[in-house]
Amino acid sequence: MVIAYQEFWEKYEDFLKNSNDSPLEEEQKQTFKSVPRFEEDKKYRVKVVLKERRLQPRIQVMGPEGKVITVIKKGIVEFTINSFPHQKLTVYYDPEKQLYFIHFKDLTNGKETYGAGRFVNLYPIGENEFILDFNLAYNPYCVYNDNWTCPTPPLENRLTIPIQAGEKDYHLSNE
Repeated sequence: MVIAYQEFWEKYEDFLKNSNDSPLEEEQKQTFKSVPRFEEDKKYRVKVVLKERRLQPRIQVMGPEGKVITVIKKGIVEFTINSFPHQKLTVYYDPEKQLYFIHFKDLTNGKETYGAGRFVNLYPIGENEFILDFNLAYNPYCVYNDNWTCPTPPLENRLTIPIQAGEKDYHLSNE
């Protein structure tokens, strides 16, 4: 199921403002207005095919919530985006949440987006086919609250291109 841009961000902002699991402190919730983000740009939405690895080891990684989670390293996706061909990213699967995701860095980090990288979920549309929509890329929780641990993207998920889509750096936008 692919989630629409506006629907995704409305649900995410509602979670940040109202959930007991939100990384925002109560004081922050009172002043929080919206998630700073790029305008939707369809060139950052691509159809990808997951090239699964033969061995799918369970590994422990730091998730967006700043907690260690056990995931399966599923394989890679390769794509062309914004006229930059042959981009590759490693995909992880969280069996508890039944969620495919990528933790990545790009050339916007530290300038327009959070310096330590962002997350993006993949949405299945067929057997090993997914929609990778960077318009829905989101920050780890540590961006909002220093009490959360900040994860580091794996080396293989560091793009050498800018991804001007999804959530911007919360601190840069609220200075």
